Amino acid sequence: MKSGLTTQSHRNSIWNLLNEVDQIFGNDYFQGRAPAQTSNFQPLVDVVEEENHLLVSADLPGMKKEDIHLDLSEGVLTLSGERVDEKKSSDKHYRRFEKTYGKFMRSFRLPETVDRDGIEAQFENGVLEVLIPKSEKILPQKIEVKESKDGLFSKFLGKKDEGKH
Repeated sequence: MKSGLTTQSHRNSIWNLLNEVDQIFGNDYFQGRAPAQTSNFQPLVDVVEEENHLLVSADLPGMKKEDIHLDLSEGVLTLSGERVDEKKSSDKHYRRFEKTYGKFMRSFRLPETVDRDGIEAQFENGVLEVLIPKSEKILPQKIEVKESKDGLFSKFLGKKDEGKH
């Protein structure tokens, strides 16, 4: 049974397979003119927790600082932006087109123990790093339980302790 691939060499068989797929789906896809599609670019993110801080590190290759937005609202840190297609000419004949482009948004709920005013961000060589310092942990407070003859509310309602003159 014939597979449809030539056996001349491995390299030629790959190109023949691509040509066959190209014929099935049409020339546009393999010529670098993929049909319009929604963005599937999502930056890869690491979140590391240390004793005194959290560090968020996002890979944003090919992006500029101006294309990156970082917001904090109601305890949620949101990273958003747009990675723009670098293609300058549509007459190029791409054999493979794997880079993804488009708008993206990633959100992370921060713990209540972070110092929101101390957050710093820097962007260098396609990597965004966000340093989120931790504030001092809020310790539970012990409340002393006292005995009362007249009840707690009598103190606020203005009733005097009858036992005292």
